[in-house]
Amino acid sequence: MNKPKAIVIGAGLAGLACAGRLQQGGIEVEILEASNRIGGRVGTDYVDGFQLDHGFQVLQTGYSAARDHFDYAALNLKAFDPGALIQTESGRYAMVDPWRMPSKTLQTLFNPIGTLADRWRLARLRKDAIRQALHESDSSDTSVHELLQRHYQFSTDFVDRFLRPWISGMFFDEQLETSSQFFKYIFATLAKAEAALPSAGMQSLPRQLASHLPTRALRLNSPVRRVHLEQVEMEDGSHREADYIVVATDGQTAQALVASEHANNLKPRFAGTLTIYFATSEPPPVGRALLLNGELQSGHAIGPISNVTVPSNVASAYAPAGQSLVCVSVRPSLAKSDGSFNLSAILPEVTKQATRWFGSSVEKWRLIKHYAIAKAVPRLLPGAWSRSSKLSNQSRIAICGDFTTSPSLQGALESGRHAAENILEACGNAQGSSLCLSQ
Repeated sequence: MNKPKAIVIGAGLAGLACAGRLQQGGIEVEILEASNRIGGRVGTDYVDGFQLDHGFQVLQTGYSAARDHFDYAALNLKAFDPGALIQTESGRYAMVDPWRMPSKTLQTLFNPIGTLADRWRLARLRKDAIRQALHESDSSDTSVHELLQRHYQFSTDFVDRFLRPWISGMFFDEQLETSSQFFKYIFATLAKAEAALPSAGMQSLPRQLASHLPTRALRLNSPVRRVHLEQVEMEDGSHREADYIVVATDGQTAQALVASEHANNLKPRFAGTLTIYFATSEPPPVGRALLLNGELQSGHAIGPISNVTVPSNVASAYAPAGQSLVCVSVRPSLAKSDGSFNLSAILPEVTKQATRWFGSSVEKWRLIKHYAIAKAVPRLLPGAWSRSSKLSNQSRIAICGDFTTSPSLQGALESGRHAAENILEACGNAQGSSLCLSQ
């Protein structure tokens, strides 16, 4: 009996995870990637000895799917400090996780951001998030804004100086419209495990997934024009046949490729981001922490900076010897209507704000590269959190990607695995054989 064959369109994390599980299950896999590299939105450029991730990205080591798919030891992970630093008009203050950094508990309790009661509310939110069932009904879902200010009643100062810039750094959502259930899930993940960088950059993640696949299975620079039942039409007019087809692209591309009711319902909204990388021999004094912009004027954030990190303080390989890599993320609300950013207008203001924070050493920062990503992550609004990927109504076509589950590395890996499991089940039923279900 010939092995069943599947074509996976897209070599992002979802597509690679799906292909790996399909191959494990006894299905021959071919991956068609339109670009010249794997990884999708997860990637790293290597410039003059610096490692530049495509936007500020980290691996949340508590993600269950990440633990299943990645060899953490081989990635040589380096962790950020838990919590964050907050830059305000009056100074810089630590807001750390007292469960993991008890030595800084007093600094967190008595800094001037918010009130002491806010700390107890944050502890209650942490406890509730950890206890939240992963399959809790969407009926209780609301926006993060509603959750923080109406349910937990955090003070406005605490929200605007700490929680808003912190959450915006994760979801690129300054209005806090994101699903509260998804936020609590991410909060629980952060509370239980570390945020880390692979020593060789975030590109190490797709590279490790692909290392388990036959080299011949991956075809780069292979754009697809259309998906038909058991057949893929390439841009060059040729056709490739398969028993099962997985569309592991973004939602807009999936709509264009697949003519089905399932695909027509995929209309994700995206959030954008602008990340600017600088080289310097005098890094800002933030250590291994995430520095948030907590400067306010008349209740509104001041300046273009959302957050600042020094990745080379976390993983030394991110910069050559004697140099440091500074990563500045710009507030997503500065994006234009089309998701783009006006770098020429923003860059002088970034320098001005950074100089106010760190002094004249900023004059020695050298611009390396910037990443303006209009479609950085799908927006996840209340009631939209799903944790599965289904076969389309054409039964032999599956669609996966983080837009079908949650805008996260976890969501991408989960959706790929679920799509593969659905195909393996359908394959087993069609074949009446254990071939497709072998472990």
